[in-house]
Amino acid sequence: MGLARQSAHAFVGSALAVVIAGLVALVTHQPWLFPSLGPAVMLHVEKPRSPEASPRNTFVGHAVALLAGTCSWWSVGSPTNPPRCRRG
Repeated sequence: MGLARQSAHAFVGSALAVVIAGLVALVTHQPWLFPSLGPAVMLHVEKPRSPEASPRNTFVGHAVALLAGTCSWWSVGSPTNPPRCRRG
């Protein structure tokens, strides 16, 4: 694959992923653009056949990050729902 074709492929693939995430955000009224989306998309677009770009690795990695973030959010509390703790 030539350099121009490879660059166009990476651009179109990345743009498509961002458009899909944006449409999901519009439909759900929730943000769907997050920091790890960019590297994951670029890995899948640039090196689709590499072991690191397998969908299983992507889903497991994002699931672990989601679980860690959710556990942190529950343990610290949110601005609208602070954690209940004893004072005294």
